Amino acid sequence: MSGATRAFLDGLAGLGAGPLSSGLAAVARLRLLDWLGCTLAGAAMERGRTLSLAASAGADGPAPLVGLGRGAAPLTAALINGMHSHVVELDDGHRYGITHAGGPLIAALLATAHDPRMTAEGFLRGIVIGYEAALRVAIACQPEAKLRGWHGSGTFGVIG
Repeated sequence: MSGATRAFLDGLAGLGAGPLSSGLAAVARLRLLDWLGCTLAGAAMERGRTLSLAASAGADGPAPLVGLGRGAAPLTAALINGMHSHVVELDDGHRYGITHAGGPLIAALLATAHDPRMTAEGFLRGIVIGYEAALRVAIACQPEAKLRGWHGSGTFGVIG
């Protein structure tokens, strides 16, 4: 493992150690609020198509489909919520990372929120660590990745 990779992973591990500071928790809550607003708007815009997609994926599940009043299997919910969060193009953005990290990141976290091991602090910590991971890699790779045709949200948000 290279020194840069070790430093990156050690930095992320450091965010996972000890209690989450009130400042970082507040930032994570704002990111979640932004994501929820964008996701609700996207769900309203794509409601008919999305309900059809959710129905074709199978029975209801434990993961919420934001704005649709039903649940789905975690993978289906992560896909649909992630799509909804980005459809109106109002989601968070990062100037240097050229990415919308919250779309895929928070959709994946919410899909696991039904697990009894997930706490509110763990959820917020996941947002903090996920954004840190996604944005550090995005900043290191941009703008070259965009110029080569890579979409930042799908590429770097997944890392988060």
